[in-house]
Amino acid sequence: MEHVLSDEIDELLEIRERTELDLYRDNFQDNMENNLPIPQADLERELLQLQRGISEQNFESMDQIQEYLNSKINNPKCTKNKLSTKEKAQDLLFDAYEATGKRRLQLAEEALKLNPNSPDAYIILAEAEKNPEERLSLYKAGLEAGEKELGKSFIRDNKGYFWGLTETRPYMRVKYTYAALLQTLGRLQEAVAQYEELLELNPGDNQGVRYGLFTAYVEAGHIQEAEALLKKYNEESNAHGAFNNLLIEYVKNGLTQKTKRLIKRAKALNPFVIDYLTGKKKLPNEEVNSYILGSESEAAVYAVEHIHLWERHVELVEWLAAGSS
Repeated sequence: MEHVLSDEIDELLEIRERTELDLYRDNFQDNMENNLPIPQADLERELLQLQRGISEQNFESMDQIQEYLNSKINNPKCTKNKLSTKEKAQDLLFDAYEATGKRRLQLAEEALKLNPNSPDAYIILAEAEKNPEERLSLYKAGLEAGEKELGKSFIRDNKGYFWGLTETRPYMRVKYTYAALLQTLGRLQEAVAQYEELLELNPGDNQGVRYGLFTAYVEAGHIQEAEALLKKYNEESNAHGAFNNLLIEYVKNGLTQKTKRLIKRAKALNPFVIDYLTGKKKLPNEEVNSYILGSESEAAVYAVEHIHLWERHVELVEWLAAGSS
């Protein structure tokens, strides 16, 4: 029933949000590194408030639940329910994500006093830490706190449905940031393990975990796994899918007729990518936080995330350059 309720809530709120995948892919890591608000903090706060309200009601049908949800969405200035200590801590953390500087850290520390098992508090404390190893240690502490908060049996029993349970999202955030930093530090096997576990918990991949996992697979030389991931999340209609399929084909078989066909297809989907990969255009100095398919901004995002993989294959890059002349 809880899974159904979460799906209903998400569906009703969809008109008030951008796609979660886009928000997390484009904004989450940049926000953590630059002390900016977390994407969808307001939405997630609202989801939790709705779920709290539902838990206090005695509904007898989905129609009653739907009516209740509609009334709350149409009247967002409803009276807040009395919060537990843990709920107060999470509310402080939502406030922290919308704050900056010392205030942000202060709110995180206050939340951690209320609930020592708050993953979001560790994320915020980690973002202020300049030393990568110290930051990693805080992420790991947050991961352990999240596991303790949810419980091993909860994690096991709800595997595959995690994103539909709003209370799991702090745990998924810290697991994602932990994996990403492991990857940056070159600890690829550990990063891959974290990424893979996230996809087991949430096969729909609202966080865009697959993009980091793909690059980690290729960096580690796990080409078959990278190829399987591309097939699982079929994205041949966008630059990421088209250029990654091209890259994998070249790594496996070299410059074949199939490779050349894939080059034409990728170029047709987004010709701007080649300019970045071949050095015709410089990578942007600032983070690109959103894009439209087929646009130069999409190309910039792809190039920033993947150019280090392409630089390993001079022949392919030279062929791209010759074909774009």
